[in-house]
Amino acid sequence: MPFAVVLLLEPVTGQVVRALWRRLAEAGIRTMAELGVEPHVTLGVWDALDVVGAEPALDAFARETPPVPVSFVDVRPFGSTAVYLAPVATPLLRDAHARAHASFDALARGPSSHFTRDAWVPHCTLAMDLTRETSHAAWTVSQEARLPLEGRLERAALVEFRPARVHAVRLLTGR
Repeated sequence: MPFAVVLLLEPVTGQVVRALWRRLAEAGIRTMAELGVEPHVTLGVWDALDVVGAEPALDAFARETPPVPVSFVDVRPFGSTAVYLAPVATPLLRDAHARAHASFDALARGPSSHFTRDAWVPHCTLAMDLTRETSHAAWTVSQEARLPLEGRLERAALVEFRPARVHAVRLLTGR
């Protein structure tokens, strides 16, 4: 199963995203809530990861990485299969992305090409696994998001997925 390193939103902003997830679910659309994960921005995905070695790496990553202010400014599609909140790709967010790969690439194999430095699109997924029938409804409901949505990414997590299993969560404490 694949693994991801993600940054989790603080509770207040996370609740706004969860409310959007609920409205999408009420419309019959799959959301990240079904996977059992918190609202987040993914920094990297790998096919396999040394979980034992990754926990100390997560500790170090969290000590070196400060909380990241985030401003979601748009709703965008990933093709016709997903809809996401797009944050401003600030230097702090890009630094966290680079730091995650520096911390975890040596412990992993099979990095996803979607999360390399040149291909990465920072995002917080709202709707996923969309079909021709659900993509229009997902787009319509997602447009209800009141933007910009300001928040903070304050914790890092190591997640194995589908289904999601959170292996470790650490508070970001870097300066």
